[in-house]
Amino acid sequence: MITLLLTLVLVGAMFRNLVRFVFRNYLVVGFVAWSLVGLVWSEDRISTLTTVAGLGAIALLGAAMALLGRSLDIGMVLMWTFTATSLGSLLLVIAAPQVGAVWVSHPTEGLTFQPIGLFAWNSDLGFSAAVAAILALAAAFTKRSWWLLLVVAFNGFMVWYSNSAASMITLLIASLALLLMQGWRWAVGLGAVAIIGAAAGMLALTPVGFLDRLLGLLGRSSNLTGRVNLWAETLAQAMSHPVLGAGAGVEPDLAKLTTAIHSHNGFIQVFFDRGAVGILLFAALIVMAVVRAARNRDTTAATLIVAVVIANLANNYLTYASLGLLLLLWVSYRGVEHRDAAAEGAVVRNSGDVMIKPTGSGSTEW
Repeated sequence: MITLLLTLVLVGAMFRNLVRFVFRNYLVVGFVAWSLVGLVWSEDRISTLTTVAGLGAIALLGAAMALLGRSLDIGMVLMWTFTATSLGSLLLVIAAPQVGAVWVSHPTEGLTFQPIGLFAWNSDLGFSAAVAAILALAAAFTKRSWWLLLVVAFNGFMVWYSNSAASMITLLIASLALLLMQGWRWAVGLGAVAIIGAAAGMLALTPVGFLDRLLGLLGRSSNLTGRVNLWAETLAQAMSHPVLGAGAGVEPDLAKLTTAIHSHNGFIQVFFDRGAVGILLFAALIVMAVVRAARNRDTTAATLIVAVVIANLANNYLTYASLGLLLLLWVSYRGVEHRDAAAEGAVVRNSGDVMIKPTGSGSTEW
């Protein structure tokens, strides 16, 4: 609901420019259009309609954020927004644990305490905090503001506190990717600090043993907490409609395996509900976003793409109006806006390491 209201406000303020800009990212338009066409054969048209509506809203919001990049540092806006939700979630868990947390029967750890804070799931809390930490770390390099590392530390703690192994792995890999793009000395130095800090935290603060917690970060069990079974079953059901998919937003029937309603893998879920055509469109969208980030030397965008891809290997942040999908569409549209700015000699405000030089009116467009 908040996403929809924010989208309506931004669309109303810049409708003409926004619509024209949206259609310049043809892969996003193609993915939305293919999702809509799925209504013809969808097994659940209500779910498909709501999914397409959410996807359209996210696409418009991502484009609006990219257009606002010339006057606002959207990366910093997102960083502070997600940091605020991390803080609010922590305070809610402390003040009202019966509301801000749940006890879950875990396949390998038994009854576990899972903070959810202002979110529906602990994985959403963890992923939001991971994104805030990544954006703060990217900003720390360019702004040379060491206080931003406090923001990194707080959100890093919230990732660990969320008890979401997938979010912690996402943060570690994305941070390492960002550090490597900044230079190997940063990667070795800060990477070592991060590993030592994470190990010390797990050893000192967790009720289970250090080795158990370390294995937990790798999935907590040999079948990744049941995910392998979910993936196999979803793929088996996808074979009944491998090209077209079951229809955007349609879920596999996993009742015989678990109470989970989706496959816990964004890419497998896209293949299930939008088929081979949908997954190829989405793969092309990711490749285009990577190419644009590389051409613009946009390390923040590249790091966010890494984070979204890693996170979706263990959870689903792609098929709904979710944060992961918004980030991917935003950085994809931001690549278009950066090229426009370069052609005009303008500057895009950005918390990441971006260098944009005027290229003249003859610049080619992606």
